[in-house]
Amino acid sequence: MGLYDRDLHSVLGEIAGPSAAPGAGAVSGIVTAMAAGLIASAAKRTPGWEEGRGVSAQAAALRSRVEKLAEPVMRAPEVQP
Repeated sequence: MGLYDRDLHSVLGEIAGPSAAPGAGAVSGIVTAMAAGLIASAAKRTPGWEEGRGVSAQAAALRSRVEKLAEPVMRAPEVQP
């Protein structure tokens, strides 16, 4: 099952679990994508902000890029200590 096919509760459980996966790269990608989505949404809803549309578009592009990067990191083989 892919990273984005799981519910948030199970992903959070995996992050806190004993396994090396998901690792820092995947978790960083998830967090960055969530932050970029929040910025895009807030920028769209700020009517008096001239740069809002541009900021929203840039944040949406960042979200798209990091979403694509986090998924392959989740599928990387587990590293043994």
